[in-house]
Amino acid sequence: MSRIIQEGIDKKIFLIDNLERDVEVFLHAIAYFFPIATTEKYFEPQEDKLSMLIDWFIEKWCIE
Repeated sequence: MSRIIQEGIDKKIFLIDNLERDVEVFLHAIAYFFPIATTEKYFEPQEDKLSMLIDWFIEKWCIE
């Protein structure tokens, strides 16, 4: 994930002050959509909600 975001920074697509922190926050945020196989599943992750979350991060990181 760090490499993908770093590539965006290098290409002047993203503007991020603290890459390590933002990657950690991003991974914690999307973890909800990927339940651990050994846990009981109480919900059905929704693809549109995951897309909304990823779009939110992209909007926050984009330079434009």
